[in-house]
Amino acid sequence: MPKGKGAAAKPKDQPKRSSPEHSTEAPKTGHTNEPSGEHNISMSELLDIIETKAKEMFEGEIEKLISEVKSLNEQVEELSRDRDAQKTQNDKLWFEINKRAQENQELKMKLDAFEQDTKSNNVRVDGDKDIKTNIETMANENLNIEDIDDSDVVCTWRLGRDSGKKPRDLIITFSTREKRDEFYMQCKKTKVKLEDGSPLYVNEDLTTLRSKLFYDARRLVKAAKLHSAWTWWGNIMVKTTDDSKPRPIYNHDDLRSLLYEAIRSSDNSEFDFDD
Repeated sequence: MPKGKGAAAKPKDQPKRSSPEHSTEAPKTGHTNEPSGEHNISMSELLDIIETKAKEMFEGEIEKLISEVKSLNEQVEELSRDRDAQKTQNDKLWFEINKRAQENQELKMKLDAFEQDTKSNNVRVDGDKDIKTNIETMANENLNIEDIDDSDVVCTWRLGRDSGKKPRDLIITFSTREKRDEFYMQCKKTKVKLEDGSPLYVNEDLTTLRSKLFYDARRLVKAAKLHSAWTWWGNIMVKTTDDSKPRPIYNHDDLRSLLYEAIRSSDNSEFDFDD
């Protein structure tokens, strides 16, 4: 066709440009199979990182635990100080209690001695209902004591309530200690009997404390734990063996000491008291 007429001439073929949105190639990510220098971590570095992270995670908990332990330790020390102070206070109280107990025991013994002194002119008679009117006769005829008559007796009275079954013990108070001792010793030497043949028992008039102590001492004698026991001027005297010296006892502790002494020197077994 002549120039200038008809369709325009086709341009020469050129390579097609692919647009990004129509491109089928995978975008480059920058990652390659070759290791990068900044990610090449050694084992020691990895452990340091783990340790750092662990410290960050547990540092607060550890500090909290340390604080709690310190607080508990302070509480324990405070409780220990309180315990020591309480122990000191308890020791003082026990000292005071023991001191008061000792003082009470000493006071009890003094009162007992004073009470026994008021009974020094007395004898206690068991087993007779008519002796109140026969003291002079008994002294002169049965005891061979010629210088004792009814004027030497200050008063007499019976103890306890009358049950009607057994005569109550009779207390005889003499005018002097000498008359009482003479009457008492003769009663011990002579086995006095009443008109009906029954024995007459005459003993010293003891306090409740000494009466119980003498009762237990006689039980030991009957059980063959001690050799003998008797009273003189209100004191309880005991012998552990036939050839031993008489020893006074003032309380059950003294009696126990003598008993244990007798046990160690023989085959006697232990003995229980009722006090």
